[in-house]
Amino acid sequence: MVWSHPGISIEDLVDRIKGFVDILVLASGYQSSGLPAIWDVGSIKKALKWGIFFEDVLKSLRRSYGNYEESVKELDAALSHLTSDPNFPLGLKDMSSATLSNARRLVLEHFLHAHPLKDTHLAAFLRAVVEIDIDELSESHTDSSSAYIGRLDLQMESLDLAAKKLLPKNAAANFNCLKHVDQDFHSPLESDGGNNEFICADNSFFVVKQVLHRQAIIADIHSMERGLHGLSDSITRNNLMGSADVSSE
Repeated sequence: MVWSHPGISIEDLVDRIKGFVDILVLASGYQSSGLPAIWDVGSIKKALKWGIFFEDVLKSLRRSYGNYEESVKELDAALSHLTSDPNFPLGLKDMSSATLSNARRLVLEHFLHAHPLKDTHLAAFLRAVVEIDIDELSESHTDSSSAYIGRLDLQMESLDLAAKKLLPKNAAANFNCLKHVDQDFHSPLESDGGNNEFICADNSFFVVKQVLHRQAIIADIHSMERGLHGLSDSITRNNLMGSADVSSE
């Protein structure tokens, strides 16, 4: 055995990964019984913290301990054995050490793409994500909170535009605006204390961007449906007129 992380054994890590898989399945919106899975702010934060935990394990393994490549190979071998089980969720069959290195994003994507985004769920989800971001900023001992709040305000304005159904008409302008926000959000910021800091707490931006993307897709689908309905009505009218002409002859 070459696993080199002193804080957790490979066996314990795999056991936690099994629990993490269960959480991701529940994040799809349904329990194994078929009943809806109810997620509040606290439970969403716990799910995100699971993702952060796996990211931290892989990060500390890379930075602090020897035999990183060998340890990763051992972890990937254990994951391969785990995912080969015929009862393992098909949508997670590709889980690997690389997946766990970005486990938080995996949690966010499951909540966004698999779970029906009802208003109450989206509100709880956004609140949980923002609270996680603020917690991370607090733990980083920087004074970047005001800069984060400023960017958060811009994100909420973008969501408000989408909620008012202005996005289909102004989609390009909104996404260009978000593109500039994205560039600002990932650039070094001058914190309130006067130091340049890099904001890593970008979970809320990722969520807002994905929600707006879904809104744009829905708007495109609705436009296509309207176009198809119009085409169908036109064809129906032409057929009726043709039938009337034949009858009159």
